[in-house]
Amino acid sequence: MNGMDDEYLKSLLLRLKQGCEPSFNCIYNYYAKPLYKKVYSIVKDETKSEEIIQDLFIKVWQKREEIDANRSFTSFLYTIASNLAYDYLRKAACDKKLINQLLLYATDYYSHIVEDINLKEAELKLQEAIDRLPDQQKQVFTLCKLEGKSYDETSMILGIAPSTVNSHVVKSNRYVKAYLKKHLDFTLALVFIMLRF
Repeated sequence: MNGMDDEYLKSLLLRLKQGCEPSFNCIYNYYAKPLYKKVYSIVKDETKSEEIIQDLFIKVWQKREEIDANRSFTSFLYTIASNLAYDYLRKAACDKKLINQLLLYATDYYSHIVEDINLKEAELKLQEAIDRLPDQQKQVFTLCKLEGKSYDETSMILGIAPSTVNSHVVKSNRYVKAYLKKHLDFTLALVFIMLRF
């Protein structure tokens, strides 16, 4: 990033404070790329880094009247960018913790329903989902997922390529999981999927 003349930057900021869009665009074009590199070095995710930069410049535009042209604007931007990046990481960590708690609860929940009718209901819904699959997907799913056969074994039994077996497993898995989530209590579906897939 080549240095921008302080006086020129100050004049851009003064115009930005007055709502000048070309000045905003000029500032964006100058800072976006190096700020992106900074954010990416923290979050290690291209899409999220781009979103954070967009959020940053939306904030700059919304708060433009509060900008102090006599203070270091570069430091101001980098501080906000870093804060947004670390906020994202904290939120992601909390989300992961939440998911782990949900899975822990779900596993505990399962211990209370093993002998319960809910498990029978889940088995019935699983069979319903399998019955709705196209014939070859149904055969592959039954052999691989229910009978525990390998892709190579299934390939030999059905006379199809292992890559075709893999494709059928991916598609049938996706369909069956979606079917269970739609037709069962969320926690039961989650537990059942964890156990069977």
